[in-house]
Amino acid sequence: MSIVEFTRAYYAMNKMLEDASSDQNLSKRAAVVLLILGDGAAHGMKTSDLVETFQTWYVSTGNTAAKDVSIAKGELFKLDLVEARHGIRNIQLTDEGRKRAGRLVETMEHALMAPANAELVSALQTVPLPKKPVARQGIRKLAKGSGALPPGRVPRRG
Repeated sequence: MSIVEFTRAYYAMNKMLEDASSDQNLSKRAAVVLLILGDGAAHGMKTSDLVETFQTWYVSTGNTAAKDVSIAKGELFKLDLVEARHGIRNIQLTDEGRKRAGRLVETMEHALMAPANAELVSALQTVPLPKKPVARQGIRKLAKGSGALPPGRVPRRG
């Protein structure tokens, strides 16, 4: 992938996230946290794991990721999309949060599968995925279900 293709893909994906999050009346950072939690285990995530995954997904430094996750958690708590479990450092999606995460994924999948984005999808399939999983589980299901990535390109838990 050339730098021009990479730049185009980066901005196209960022625009898709912006559009999908604004459709849900969420900030981008809250949408990313919602996606991470939707991809995580049913029992929720510790804040430290959430920050680490946010840092990987959103490519930010540890301090910035911790601040962004804190702000996003506040937004999601106010909307009753997340709840604390076993203390404030462990959060999970509420039923409404799971529904909203699902709608967010559907919106992004729909945008990604639009004929206008065929070139973007093709370019993204050439990008190697990290060896370390980006969340506890579920990303394989998400990627397989969307059809955006071939099964061999999906990260495996190692």
